[in-house]
Parts: sequence; C-alpha cells; structure tokens
Amino acid sequence: MKITNLSRYPTERVREIIHWVETGLSSNMPCTVVNCLNVYRGYYKHGAGIQLYLGGPHKFPATGCHYTGRGEKFPYHNLSTWEDALVLITAHELEHNNQYRKMQRDLIKFAASHTPIEAENWKRHHRWYNELKAERKAARVLQKWKAKQALMKMKAGETLTLHPPSVCQALNSRTDYNNNGTIVQ
Repeated sequence: MKITNLSRYPTERVREIIHWVETGLSSNMPCTVVNCLNVYRGYYKHGAGIQLYLGGPHKFPATGCHYTGRGEKFPYHNLSTWEDALVLITAHELEHNNQYRKMQRDLIKFAASHTPIEAENWKRHHRWYNELKAERKAARVLQKWKAKQALMKMKAGETLTLHPPSVCQALNSRTDYNNNGTIVQ
C-alpha cells in the first residue's frame, strides 16, 4: 500500500500501524491519512484508494464511538489513542476493498452465464458494500490490536487498568458512560 501521511501524527508510526492492519492483504492502492475535526472518518473508492481522517490528540480518549447509518445496530468502540482510531478506520475501509473485490469475482461468475446487458444490470443494482460487516471486521481487528498493546505493556512492566465485568458489559452495550467507565443514567 502506498501511504501518504499528511496528518499531525508521526509518519513512521502511521505506516507501521497501517501495515499491521493490512497484513495478509495484497493491496497496491493509495492510502492518504489527513487531519480532521471529528474523532475519525474514512472513505474508500475503488481505483482511488482510501482516505483516512484522524482527529487531534485532544479528541482522545474517545468513548462510545460508532458508525451511524441506515438504522442498523453498529458496535460501539472505546478509542484510547489516535492509534486505536487509525486501526479501526483502516480495517473498516480495507474491508470495503475486500467487499469490492468479492463483488468483482461474483460479477465474473454471473457474466459467464448471462448476457452482457444482464451482467451490467446486475452490477448496477448489486449493493457490493456492507457497512455493518465492515464495522464488525474493524471491531475484531481493534480487539486484536488492543490485546497486542496490552501484552506489550505487560512485557514492559507497565500496570494495566482492568475494569470489572459489569463495567465491561456497559462499555460494550448501547449504554452511555463517561471517560471513567461510570454508567451515566
């Protein structure tokens, strides 16, 4: 992946994180990382690559972040650092790339047994992207990232903050909570 970092964050760290997320994917698409006013945003366009937007350090930690759209129940995320946000949004947008490539493979199979007009109509009306699947994939990648970071902290002798199960359930539910993990009524 060709990475251009125009954000306020260190280029080497940005590249390291994006390469960690894309491990196992063969992708030559461009990826641009820029600043934004939100916590994070992302954009994928086939042929143009992915655009990743990261908020400033004052936006983190960010709790209760989630994708909003189309009335589906999207997972909530607790982002401790800008690095967590970069992992999440990179995984989400790369999943859209995977979805597009799958649609192309499906189109080739469909076109083999249909007329060119039917194939074009299939492509035009086929919704190739799925935000919920992309967000769930991103949540799994973020969990792996956080586990890796916790393991590295333990190896370095740092103290980890562990929440009791009741707080963890609240953090993963649709319940509102503050930065200390206390449920807001």
